[in-house]
Amino acid sequence: MVKEFWWDLIKTELLVAAHNHLNDHLIRKFRLAKTVTMRPGSGDATLWPIEQQKELFALLGDVEGSIGVTLTPSFLMTPNKTTSGIVFQAEKDFRTCEVCHRVTCPSRQAPFSKELWEKLQHD
Repeated sequence: MVKEFWWDLIKTELLVAAHNHLNDHLIRKFRLAKTVTMRPGSGDATLWPIEQQKELFALLGDVEGSIGVTLTPSFLMTPNKTTSGIVFQAEKDFRTCEVCHRVTCPSRQAPFSKELWEKLQHD
């Protein structure tokens, strides 16, 4: 059990390092000032529902054939520690955590913003 725990921590750190490397590469290559990342299922379910993972995969083509990633019936990806989403340039910093009500999330990067949440609900 301890071995599984440590492997999970190592895979998480590798995923974070890969994400940071990709973000740095995109900033350098395209001379982006500031980037924002959004992922299906991050934040509250209404923000970008995890079910839309299917549509994202359809846009990318043969994901399984290209990189070996598949979707489960619940729209999670295998192998585990795989992420998908979009990275785009933005004028303001934004984290999906700002519109997420899950207070105890271990991955929280920013506090919940009631003002931003209400603005998104009315737009």
